Formats: sequence, structure tokens, C-alpha cells
Amino acid sequence: MVAIRFASDDGLARPHDGGIFVYSEPGEGTVFHLYFPVFETEFFDYGIVEAPIPKGGGEHILFVDDEAVLAKLGKKILERLGYVVTTKTSPLEAIAAVRAKPEAFDLVITDLTMPVMDGAKLGRQLLEFQPNLPIIIITGYSGVMTPDRVLALGFKGLLDKPSSARAFGEAVHRVLHPTEVRSRGEVG
Repeated sequence: MVAIRFASDDGLARPHDGGIFVYSEPGEGTVFHLYFPVFETEFFDYGIVEAPIPKGGGEHILFVDDEAVLAKLGKKILERLGYVVTTKTSPLEAIAAVRAKPEAFDLVITDLTMPVMDGAKLGRQLLEFQPNLPIIIITGYSGVMTPDRVLALGFKGLLDKPSSARAFGEAVHRVLHPTEVRSRGEVG
């Protein structure tokens, strides 16, 4: 094996009193060892504590996305947060489910961009026969769908795609428990 000391002016190891060693042998591969000195230091706790993700209490959510993989992922995230979730991959199936049991769902989360009917049109149709049904639009990109526009259409929220479990949890909690959120001074 051939040992080669890598001594460049790249500003990676040398400014920190360290070194990079490269061991290479033809046909065997190359190994890089990075060495940096150990420094004793104090731990600083800046007191930044992230609040827990809000959890559900068994509320029933209808999750609509034409991509089955994304519908399944949304379901998995929301179920881990304590919600009961029904998924649909077609806006027409979603309308049929709500028409069949208008009081069954506490919330609808729908993708904006879908074939046959977009999420905004789906939401408007759902609100025609279930006016108190909260709806959250989720979208990967929309130049025209803003939080203000979503509210003007009668929906309760807008989520970016992809969304983290925290984003889902906070948005759903804000919509399902608005008085609790307001009493804590959260902005929704």
C-alpha cells in the first residue's frame, strides 16, 4: 500500500491544524483519513426547545391525491399523528364518499393538481353540500394559489408539498381546533 500525504491549500484541514492522508493501492481501492485536533469546550444550552407536534384524537380525515403513493404517505403520517384517515385517488370518489356520509369526515386534505378536477373545484363542490367541512389544499407548486386565495375560496389552509409530519400536524390542529390555537396566541 502506498501512503500519500495530501497537502493542498484547499483550506479544509490545514487551517484547523489537521491533516488528510490518502492510502491507495492499485486494484484495491483508496482510503481517506481526515485528522482534526480535539478541543475541550463547554456545552451551551441556548434553551431552544421545539414544541411537540400536535396530535389528533381520532378525528376522521379524507385525504385526496391522485398519486397513490402520496395518498398512502399522507395517510401514514396522519395516522401516526392520531387521526383516522380515508384516502381517495380520484376527486369523483372523494365526492361520492362525502355525499354517502356527509357527517363522517372532520376534515378534507386535497391535492390541488389532479386530472378530471383540481382540488379547488373539488373543495368548492364539497362545500356546496357540506358547507362546514374544513378543507386544506396541498400543492407542490401553484403560482395562483396563495394562503389568501385559499381563504377567499372558503378553505381553511394551504400546505406545501412535500410537507413534514410537523407541517401536517400543525396545519390540521390549527384547522380542527382554532379556538385552542387562538387562546395560546398562535398565528394561523
